[in-house]
Amino acid sequence: MDDEKETYFNNAVMLLIAEQKEDATMQLRQLFTCLAKEAKIRDQWSYKWSALPDGISLYALSEKQQHEYSIGIFQGKFYIESNIYDASLLKTMKPKYWAILAELDDSIDSFKFSENAVVSNKVNFDLKSSKSSIFNLMRNYVLLTEHEMGIVDIGQLGALWPISQNNDFLENEATKVLTGLHQLNYLMYRNEYIRAKSRDKYK
Repeated sequence: MDDEKETYFNNAVMLLIAEQKEDATMQLRQLFTCLAKEAKIRDQWSYKWSALPDGISLYALSEKQQHEYSIGIFQGKFYIESNIYDASLLKTMKPKYWAILAELDDSIDSFKFSENAVVSNKVNFDLKSSKSSIFNLMRNYVLLTEHEMGIVDIGQLGALWPISQNNDFLENEATKVLTGLHQLNYLMYRNEYIRAKSRDKYK
């Protein structure tokens, strides 16, 4: 499987260099399929892609979760990321959610939380980024909840790796990140489903 992943990845890079972006994206789709299989994700996917000035992005929509994951190559780096499923559920998540997030944060050097909803600089709080994704995420959640007009899209979690000659990240880190992101989103999806069923029960 590692050789297969490396082949698809290298093909994508070479096609991107040749400005054959659609063909490069098809190689990323094959790579995503390999990663999802290694991650033992039982799901069906629909795909779309976009060309960027300095790269390409592939978007894979989970049929089960109705939630999107993306992989791509941008400015000489490969990335995997996914928006947080529903920021309003963060306060209801059990320790398992935070344990998975902490493990990704601790074991993948480039793993991080990237904000989409920006906290106003009028807020009297230190907004400098911490090395902890959990701290950055919960700081923004609390401040946005308290001082802004709610949270629609708080941000995404993911990792990126410089493209190099050996691309060691394909051996296990890329699969680990996709596995973790899918688990995090599934826990939120499951939480939302149970809460909805509970509300329906008492209607």
